[in-house]
Amino acid sequence: MDNKQNQHKLILAIESQDYEEWVASIQKELDNQFEIVVLRPNPEEKNTVLQKMKVYEELAKQTSADLNKNLGIIVCGSGLEASIALNKYKGIRAGLVSTYYLAVMTRMHNNANIMIIGTDHTGKKAGLQFVLPFLTNNLEVGPGKFHATRVDKLTNIENHQQTTC
Repeated sequence: MDNKQNQHKLILAIESQDYEEWVASIQKELDNQFEIVVLRPNPEEKNTVLQKMKVYEELAKQTSADLNKNLGIIVCGSGLEASIALNKYKGIRAGLVSTYYLAVMTRMHNNANIMIIGTDHTGKKAGLQFVLPFLTNNLEVGPGKFHATRVDKLTNIENHQQTTC
């Protein structure tokens, strides 16, 4: 049996100038625990909004292809544009994190499947410290835990969303 077929997948989208450094650092940190797919805007073309939207769409598509195994991380400037855009896709719960605590809580309390790191306000070194906490925590369930109920309600809203308010 193909081991990659059972391996969790990390879809990594990087808009940062130090793209290669981010990929190398994350690969080293994960030590082959995840199959890593890297997305980024075409470096030959000007970094336009349309290019970014294509990356967001591909990140959402690949992450939602298997919500039980796939997680995504996007590294960008403020993270605001990515946060708004990614949360428009069905099945995606993207959390903008700026602290270690938020990296943990975005998974444990909201079951986010994409973490957004805005390096304009976190910096690279701090941003890298969010990767493992995000990838190694899961939704907190069990007696006295209401987080799964909240996530179910959010999913229900998403599934019954109308095109206009």
